[in-house]
Amino acid sequence: MLLDPNKNEGDISDTYDSRTAEIFSVILNSLGFDVEFTDSDSELSYWDTDKYVTRKIGDTSFLGSEYTANMLERIDEIAKEYLSDKSIMDKGELVDLVRDKLMAGQYLMGVDTSDPNEIEALLGLYFDLKENEKKIKEAEKEEVTS
Repeated sequence: MLLDPNKNEGDISDTYDSRTAEIFSVILNSLGFDVEFTDSDSELSYWDTDKYVTRKIGDTSFLGSEYTANMLERIDEIAKEYLSDKSIMDKGELVDLVRDKLMAGQYLMGVDTSDPNEIEALLGLYFDLKENEKKIKEAEKEEVTS
């Protein structure tokens, strides 16, 4: 979850009751079923480095550890946020902005900001994926035109 005090993001009210869930619970109770709803969005989870997952990051599929996949998704979110404000940007400038945002520690959990090598490895992997995505799109265009 992004915690940004400048935008008042991160304040979560704990008084929300889902009307749909309440109605669903009443219907199931009338049928003789007991239902217990759990809200996994409000729980902190551990990102496993041994469990491999596939994720779609942009138009590219990624196979890697759960931790790396989640961090690449976060980097993608940050990059899209900056690119939405300024669509034409030098790659070096974008890398610096994303690095600074990760180093600021505005995420609840994630990158060890004391280890710059970890951040650089994740940034390198993310931008390699983006370069490969561009190459694949160019190759597909060449196939269509030939």
